[in-house]
Amino acid sequence: MWHDKPAGFKLKPWFYVWALLSRFVPAGSTVYLSEVPLSDLRLLPARTPAESSKETGNNWTFVLVNHGTLERRIVLHVPNGGKLRFTRYLYSRALQKTGPDGFPVPVDTIDGDLSAGIEIVCLPEAVTLLTTLK
Repeated sequence: MWHDKPAGFKLKPWFYVWALLSRFVPAGSTVYLSEVPLSDLRLLPARTPAESSKETGNNWTFVLVNHGTLERRIVLHVPNGGKLRFTRYLYSRALQKTGPDGFPVPVDTIDGDLSAGIEIVCLPEAVTLLTTLK
């Protein structure tokens, strides 16, 4: 997860996404199969019930991976998903927003209604993670 002592124990780039997945798709989460009509875009939706997290209600995490060189847009829709506030994390070669400890920090929040659909922009060659978990 990190380089050796001569390299200053600097965290390796893939640590960013690994840390997010470990935190926001905990044991007890249900991962759903999703179909995306674009060959360069992958989507992992996961629902975490209250008993598997420290929070109330059902919580959602969506991980979007854009392998392509073009920006993509996708609408996230969950029947009866309701109005929620998502925290957004973004990882790309150019952007890995971290705190002083090197751990990922969010880039912003998005309010939306999963029942109606939430349009998400996926930057090229990047990973976007949206979560209702804190």
